[in-house]
Amino acid sequence: MTVDAAGKISSLQVVQVRDVKGSSSGPVQVTIPASYVTAARAFLSKRPYKGPSQFVDYTFYDPSQPSRADINPQAGGQ
Repeated sequence: MTVDAAGKISSLQVVQVRDVKGSSSGPVQVTIPASYVTAARAFLSKRPYKGPSQFVDYTFYDPSQPSRADINPQAGGQ
């Protein structure tokens, strides 16, 4: 993710997907829909950032809810 001088996300890229419930939690090959990337950008944009900067962040992806990036698995998926 890249944040501009105003603290706004200027670019967001899915670099890797990991199966955190799998036996190895290693990277997996998954096609992430554009609806999820849009949801992730909206979700991450709610946080305050100091820019300009570039860094890695994460969200949880649930294939059964491809338009939600606000999933918290510790809260039962809600």
